[in-house]
Amino acid sequence: MADKNHLEKFLKENSVEKFYIEYNGFLSNHLAHGAIALFHLNDAKSHFDAYLTHYVKEKLEDSRNGDAAKSQKADDEIKGDVLGQRVSYYGLYNRYWDLYKNKYDSDLTSLVNGEFPELSRGLIGSLLHPMIHIGYGLSVESAQVVIEGLAYLNHSNTRLVYDVAKVPEVEALGKGDLDITEVLVSIASNDELFAFMESEMALKKGKVPMYRGALQSSLAPFVESRSEQLFNDYVHRIKVDFKDTDDLINWIVDKAIVVYLASEVDNDFALLHGVTSAWALKQILKRVHDQKHRLEAIRVFLAVFLMVYMAQGRPKLDLGKLKAKEGQKLPSWDEIKSAAFAKPVEEIDEHVFKLIQVCMDRDNANHMDMYKLASLTVVNMPFNMVRKSYVPT
Repeated sequence: MADKNHLEKFLKENSVEKFYIEYNGFLSNHLAHGAIALFHLNDAKSHFDAYLTHYVKEKLEDSRNGDAAKSQKADDEIKGDVLGQRVSYYGLYNRYWDLYKNKYDSDLTSLVNGEFPELSRGLIGSLLHPMIHIGYGLSVESAQVVIEGLAYLNHSNTRLVYDVAKVPEVEALGKGDLDITEVLVSIASNDELFAFMESEMALKKGKVPMYRGALQSSLAPFVESRSEQLFNDYVHRIKVDFKDTDDLINWIVDKAIVVYLASEVDNDFALLHGVTSAWALKQILKRVHDQKHRLEAIRVFLAVFLMVYMAQGRPKLDLGKLKAKEGQKLPSWDEIKSAAFAKPVEEIDEHVFKLIQVCMDRDNANHMDMYKLASLTVVNMPFNMVRKSYVPT
C-alpha cells in the first residue's frame, strides 16, 4: 500500500516546481489529485507508482520551459494586480508560501481561513480545478498542494459579476420553495437563457484567455451577464433543511452525485467534476471559520453547478437510476476498486479514482445504492465529453 510517507515524498518530488500547473495550453495538472485519491483508496504502491508515472509521461510539461508556462508568462515576479490575469503563477506560488510561513505560522487552517474567502467568488476559474487542488491537498494536510492550489485560484480567478444589493441575503440560502431537482427542471425549461448562452458562447470561444474551449465559452455568458438571474430565480429557490454548513455541503455532494448518475447522458465528464469539486469544497470549508464566508462560497458553487448543468445541454434526469434494480446485487467496495485498478494504466483516467473515492467517503456516512452505482458507471462506461442539447417537453 502507498502509505502517507510515500505520498508526501511523491507530492514533493513532483510538485509544480517540476511540472507546470497546466499543460497543452489550458488543461489542468491533475497529478496531485490523482495521487491523493489513490492514497485514500489504499492503492498498492506498485499500481500507485505505475499509474502516476504514466500520467507524468503522457501529459505534463516542464515547470518553466513548457509551452503553457511560457505562454502565460509564469515567472516569479508579480507586476501589479494579477488576480485572474493568468500570469505570474510562480510569483503567486512564492507569495502564498511566504504568507503560510510568516503570516500564518505554517498553519494550514489559518492560511485557508485567511485567504480563501476573498478568492471564492471566482472559484469557477479553470473549471473549478484550483479549488479541487486545494481541497484534495487539505484532505491529506499537504501544504505543498494547498499552496499550489491557492496560487492557481488567484492566477485563474474568474469572479461572478453581480451586485450583492440585487440578490437575496446569503443567510437566506436554503429557504426557497423548490427541491433542487425541481430547480433543475425549471432552469432547463428556460429556452431564452439557453439560447442566450448558445449565442454568446460563439463570441467567446478561443478569443478570451479564460474562455478557451466549448465548456468554458458556454459558462462565460452566465459569469458575466446572468449571475444575478441565477441567484434570484434559481439558487435562492432551492429549499433544503440543514442544521449547519457541514450538513449543507454534504447535501450538495450527494446532489452532485444524483445529477451525475441520473443524467440521461451516462458518465458525463463535466457533471463528474461537480462531484469532485463539491467534495473538495467540503474539505476547504472545514477550515473557514466565518459562517457568512462559508455560505458565500456555497452560494457561488451552487450557481456554478447550475451553469455547468446548462452548459452540458440541460440533460433530463432519471431518478430511477439512483437505486439498484430489483434482484441486482451490488459488488463490495473492494470489488469496485479492484475492477478499476485492474484496467491497464494506459486505459484509465484519474477521474475514475476520484469519483470512486468520493462515493466511498459518502457511503461511509450514509449508505445508499447510488454511491456504488455511480462508481460502477465511471468504471464501466466511457466518458461523454461532448454536451447534448435537447428541447424540453
